Amino acid sequence: MDAKREAILKAAEETFSTFGYKGTSVDKIAKFAKVGKGTIYNYFETKEDILLEIINVIIREMKEKADEVIQPELPVFINFHNAISEILNYREVHALLRTMAKEIDWTGSPLVANALKKIETEAIQYLASLLQQAIKANKIEPCETEMTAFLIFKLYIAVVTEWAPQHSLSDDQLAGILENSIMNGLITERQAEENQ
Repeated sequence: MDAKREAILKAAEETFSTFGYKGTSVDKIAKFAKVGKGTIYNYFETKEDILLEIINVIIREMKEKADEVIQPELPVFINFHNAISEILNYREVHALLRTMAKEIDWTGSPLVANALKKIETEAIQYLASLLQQAIKANKIEPCETEMTAFLIFKLYIAVVTEWAPQHSLSDDQLAGILENSIMNGLITERQAEENQ
């Protein structure tokens, strides 16, 4: 990637994280990137284009993090738990994503809401591809992969964000909830025997 383009994206991510999307101007990005405003327009047509490129980078990094924890020899539900944990952990520690979530509450920005929705959609599609791989490997029964991935993702988020804060919940307990609530209904008889 071009060094100036990279500097612009880094500065934009920093300013969006600090000031929010609405509170960031192209002038502010240029100042943080130590480039002229015109230089930014050589790489991006609008501030929105900059944000969308940052979102694409975040999605790519999130998938890479999830890929790192997938181990084919482990049971499917453990891989799902590990992948979702990585995705949610990445979302939690990423300052820009935290700021964007707050900005939706403060301003109701449709652009910011759509950017976060894109991340969620990509995460669900990633999980659907894991389900598809598990079906092909005869580890789980055939299912509607995108809907099942959506249900798993939303269940996991609900447990982590709504239930867990009032209760102590270890990673093992969370994996058990995922296994008992959804994955046991999907696992093939052969895979169930192998897991025993």
